[in-house]
Amino acid sequence: MTVGGQALVFRADSHLAAIGVEHVTEVLRPLPVEHLAGVPPYIRGLCVLRGRPVPVVDVGLLLGGRRAPGDGRFVGVRTGPQTAALCVDTVVGIRDLPMDLLHDLSSVTGSPACTAVGAIGREPLLLLEAGRVVPDSVWDALEEAGPDG
Repeated sequence: MTVGGQALVFRADSHLAAIGVEHVTEVLRPLPVEHLAGVPPYIRGLCVLRGRPVPVVDVGLLLGGRRAPGDGRFVGVRTGPQTAALCVDTVVGIRDLPMDLLHDLSSVTGSPACTAVGAIGREPLLLLEAGRVVPDSVWDALEEAGPDG
């Protein structure tokens, strides 16, 4: 997402976070997840989304919090040419994020996926960049596994 614009806002552990709506493909109930070895702890594993295996990112863990509950929501996102599923606690809705309310604080958030920080009311909001939620090493492992995962 370019800084500013519309974003899907959601909760993950104690964090309020958002991702640009231009990257969101769908919001759905959680799907079965198959564990993957050798991936960062915030990668829950793989699920089959629209007939393709995609990595599932636990946003609570990604942002340094706790694991999302199993009864939360999945948010399908395009991360460039690939797709991933974000596992979140709840979806708040779509909000306009004015550019003047967002600040580039990615160097202090502790997550390479977080590119800006803003606020909704008095609550901090972390803006995620879709292309950074899944590390290249995970995409490389999926590519090596072949088209059937």
